Amino acid sequence: MGMAALTAACYSLLMVYYIPLPHIHHSENDAFNIHVMGMWLGFVISAVVVAYFVVQMAQAVRNRDEMLVHVREEILRNERIVALGTQAAGAAHELGTPLSTMAVVIGELQHDIAADQPALRESLAILDEQVRGCKRILDKIMANAQDSGATSLQPVDELIAEVLDEWQLLRPTAQYRYSSPAPSLTREGRDGLGRPGGVPAPSINSDITLRAALMNLLNNAADASTQPIEIRIDWDRSDFRLEIRDHGMGLSDEAARKAGSAFFTTKQKDTDWVCCSPTPP
Repeated sequence: MGMAALTAACYSLLMVYYIPLPHIHHSENDAFNIHVMGMWLGFVISAVVVAYFVVQMAQAVRNRDEMLVHVREEILRNERIVALGTQAAGAAHELGTPLSTMAVVIGELQHDIAADQPALRESLAILDEQVRGCKRILDKIMANAQDSGATSLQPVDELIAEVLDEWQLLRPTAQYRYSSPAPSLTREGRDGLGRPGGVPAPSINSDITLRAALMNLLNNAADASTQPIEIRIDWDRSDFRLEIRDHGMGLSDEAARKAGSAFFTTKQKDTDWVCCSPTPP
């Protein structure tokens, strides 16, 4: 564009400041001047058109290069995700044997332990519960993998309750307070529909990815806050609302810009968990 403007300006100056050359057609000066003006106008138009299309072609090339870089990054990220999923599936398969061995050993210890050691018996019961919870999670992972991402329709309050139970097995020391419109025991009451105002709990397609996303939200909230996190669900005839509130410091500007990118995290390798008894829901 700069070169086109410079050459057009030089050509325009030559229309005013020039050294006339001898011309044999003295009687056709007006026609010749019109011819020169036409040449100038054709040059200016050609320069502008060529410059415009050159700029557009260069922009198209840059856009194509950016798109290729983005597609290449997406392919690399998908390959990493697939590799991570393959490793997770292999680990889930391999963890079944040691968990079964641990369950057998815990059962034998519970059988052989003396009755006058209630503290040790309670510790073994907690350990047995954790092992069974891990086996149940692994079985669910394998079942979901065999179903190829199949979804099931499930009420949202039941889904949240199941996710909280699984999360409590993984994070038994995490504190939280959970509130919903009505306890599950009163589902048959209140206007015959089981919820305040006569609005039943909506149903949602539940799959392993949704459960994993909710578990990540709960883990992030528990890691960010040393105080009990607050979990609240509510709904009406058109919307369902899930609120997970922690008391952390929030996201920095840099973290907010990168939030949502794959494999981005601000956590340290060693996470300090709050060591205290869980608050009952």
